[in-house]
Amino acid sequence: MTNSKITVLLSLLLAILWFPSTVQAQYGAPPAQPSGPSLYDQVEKALKKSQLTLPGSQPFHLKFFIAETSKPQSARHAEIEESWLSPTKYRRTIQSPDFSQTLIVNGDAVSEINTGNYYPYWLFEFINAAFDPVPFAAGLKQINARGTAAPSGKNGTACGDVHFRVDRWVICFNHDETFASIFTKSYDATYKDYEKFGNKQVARQILNGPGSDHELVATITELEPLTQPDESLFAVVNPTPPAERISFLSIGEDTMRSLVIGGADIAWPTVVGGQGSGGCGAFVSADRAGNVREAFSAGCDNPGLDEPLRQILLKWKLKAPVVQGVPVQVNSLMGFAFKVQVTPAPPVVELSNDQARQLATNLSEPTFPAGSAPHGTKVEIQISVDDDGKLLGVRNIKNLGATFLPASAAVSHWKFQPYLQDGKAVPFNATIIFTVP
Repeated sequence: MTNSKITVLLSLLLAILWFPSTVQAQYGAPPAQPSGPSLYDQVEKALKKSQLTLPGSQPFHLKFFIAETSKPQSARHAEIEESWLSPTKYRRTIQSPDFSQTLIVNGDAVSEINTGNYYPYWLFEFINAAFDPVPFAAGLKQINARGTAAPSGKNGTACGDVHFRVDRWVICFNHDETFASIFTKSYDATYKDYEKFGNKQVARQILNGPGSDHELVATITELEPLTQPDESLFAVVNPTPPAERISFLSIGEDTMRSLVIGGADIAWPTVVGGQGSGGCGAFVSADRAGNVREAFSAGCDNPGLDEPLRQILLKWKLKAPVVQGVPVQVNSLMGFAFKVQVTPAPPVVELSNDQARQLATNLSEPTFPAGSAPHGTKVEIQISVDDDGKLLGVRNIKNLGATFLPASAAVSHWKFQPYLQDGKAVPFNATIIFTVP
């Protein structure tokens, strides 16, 4: 098989996750949508307004930095530089502590020089967020999800929300039809500080995990027209064979399980408190040798199992994933059923809305999607906070619909002082109440 055919095959495999049959098999089909503007149409309009790399877009030179805001010494930081003439002619450099890449694409010729044997998924997320903001757009078109109403007010946002068996896609738009945020259980980008560039509106900041302890922020430091490009920047003298390039392949959970050496059964630990049975979701990313390099929770009915499950997944070893003789990185969003022994937890202090708010700083209120609930509706969610003031989780106690996600997102920004009982810091639960304006 020729190199070009291998490249095409890889591209098809990389895209196949988002075709409807695979989407439905992996996540379960969403309910049929009524007629009217589709979410895909709104996404296409937002991409035309803001995506720098669409065919026919103005050539540009761009630099941005990624840093973990709460941990300046974290290894999760990077510098990215891109000189772009067209979708088939560009040069990109990535510099980070554990991985670096120089990528030159010039028509069918590709040069890719990598330092490090694993392209971190968190870094790949930012590359997508900057240059291909909705990597699942093809699947969105096929499922024909309903669009969202226009935001209320200049600072408001409106969100389209599509639920699957395992995953969830939430796309929020600003009043000017640009992206406010894009969320799936394996991809997360929030766009801030838009400024005009040519005929585009481009976000100068992109956030991943906003408000969490591991928030990452990409900040554009240079964005300028590329009016007199140096053609030597795009010269590919020695093309890189596909086997030496790093490709990503998103696979279904059944396929991921079939690759696990020794089987994918989970030895669940005993936990303190919480449900004894239910389900957990997790995202898993493995390198080309089959080593799991990243795993993170996508939600668990018993939050006490989130970290034990992550540690178990990080110890998995896979059969080396290979497509037509070419090693690939693989990732998968997976679901796990659990049945565990539960040790009764000591009683947890229950605080009122007012008591919890008195302990909180960095308070922010949610922006509810237009039409999500009538004016004056009380939106109640339950939070769990540990003895050092860390937010452990948010529960949808009232089975809320479209109002739960913005309420949960707002609380995720809050910081809490420890709650003292008899002079000792103790965990607490609280019901937080918001009112739809």
